[in-house]
Amino acid sequence: MVAFTLFVIVGGTVFESLRVGLRNTRVSSQYVYATVLAETKLEETRGQKLVETGQQQGEFDDVYSWMTQVVVYDQGPPSRSGETFSVLPYQINIEVFWEEDNRRHAVRLASLKLAVRDDGG
Repeated sequence: MVAFTLFVIVGGTVFESLRVGLRNTRVSSQYVYATVLAETKLEETRGQKLVETGQQQGEFDDVYSWMTQVVVYDQGPPSRSGETFSVLPYQINIEVFWEEDNRRHAVRLASLKLAVRDDGG
């Protein structure tokens, strides 16, 4: 009887460890896939010739969705010399998100892109 009890306790512990390990592997693979999707969307956005500020969103499939935000990068106070440059840095923020077990998961990436000013400066 003692051996059976020990077997049940040890077996239950091993089973629980395997269950948690498999869950962690699944969640990890979801984050890796979401990161690949975010990198793809980031490169797609960076590759556009015309930079448009604002937000866009959409879906990759039934599970993963995305949102992009493009803003003029805040460079701090203007230089004292008053000189202006013909290019502006834009910050591109990408978020890929999905729901699982009533929890929202997300991967966020950001990058900068230099683009020609459209205000003639």
